[in-house]
Amino acid sequence: MTDPIDPYNPAPDGVNDPTLSGYGNAPSLVKLSAIFMLISAGLTGIGVLYMIFLAVFINSIFGHGGIAGPPPLPPFYLRIIYGAMAVFALVVAILKTIAGLKLLRGGTRAWAWGLTSGIVSCIELLWCSLACFLPMAAGIFTIVILCKPNVQAYLRERPAGPTPHPDGDVPINPNDPPFYP
Repeated sequence: MTDPIDPYNPAPDGVNDPTLSGYGNAPSLVKLSAIFMLISAGLTGIGVLYMIFLAVFINSIFGHGGIAGPPPLPPFYLRIIYGAMAVFALVVAILKTIAGLKLLRGGTRAWAWGLTSGIVSCIELLWCSLACFLPMAAGIFTIVILCKPNVQAYLRERPAGPTPHPDGDVPINPNDPPFYP
């Protein structure tokens, strides 16, 4: 039998039924956005390691060669530039990690953390971390998803922590008897 809401949908009953959850597809979208933020944080973290490598080994890379042309920047200034970029990218990676975890767990200010990390991911294109366009795409996706009314309602009304089981207390070990106070 097909879904009564969409007779042309080949999915089994209840799979795409928006009445099962008052939020529609908001839980899936929030989880997907959080996963994108965590992947983007990992890419930014790899970029941080690359910038630290450049800051430490800049003398070896730009050694004293007989290259014609204007003299390069002194390695001291390049160390400061790459070091500052690494610190800034590290702060962004931490922000994205916190936002991704907040979106996964819910709780207070999850929407604000997600929106902030989405905006920062879009701005991250300016200093072009590793895989420049992937963090920007994740940021745009996060901003668009968090502006949907059903996602805002889902994040506003979702309690912090894991989603409670509909049957109440469920034992951790399946062999244990249920706990009744």
